[in-house]
Amino acid sequence: MRLKSFVVIVAALLLTVAFTDSFADVQANGPMALTSHPTTYTGTNGGAEDLALNFLPNTIGVASVGTDGAILPQNTGTLTLTGGTPGGSGLLIVSFAQVDVSAFGISFLVAPDAVNMANYFYFGYDATGSLIVPNVSQSYPNLAGIDTYIQGYEYAPGARSSNGLIFPLLP
Repeated sequence: MRLKSFVVIVAALLLTVAFTDSFADVQANGPMALTSHPTTYTGTNGGAEDLALNFLPNTIGVASVGTDGAILPQNTGTLTLTGGTPGGSGLLIVSFAQVDVSAFGISFLVAPDAVNMANYFYFGYDATGSLIVPNVSQSYPNLAGIDTYIQGYEYAPGARSSNGLIFPLLP
């Protein structure tokens, strides 16, 4: 139980650094790898999922060059959230567990409790109603093999949610 708590705390700290630094390529060191592609999922409890969350990977397993000419680590890609109100306010939550709860007419697919929530970050939708985050890394060697769950929300001017994204961490 202590090891699990320690892993959750370390993972939360690493993801906090990553998301605070505009999803920069923060890396750690560690064990095994499982899958390499995120998959999307939806709820079944009747909440609306009007926003679309997606991750488009660069070439899996190969380092690539970012728009600024910097070499990016392997297993990077672009996270997009579309369908928001232009200029609206949004929230992105990263969790270590998924749920399927409908409240206020929207689906909640990530566990926002203190034990499971790795991080959250507020943002404003751009003029097209999108959030585009380039150079997101799946490479977290110390946490390789652990799945994280991501969901996007719009909370102003209305309340809406996206599908969920299972985001596996890789070496």
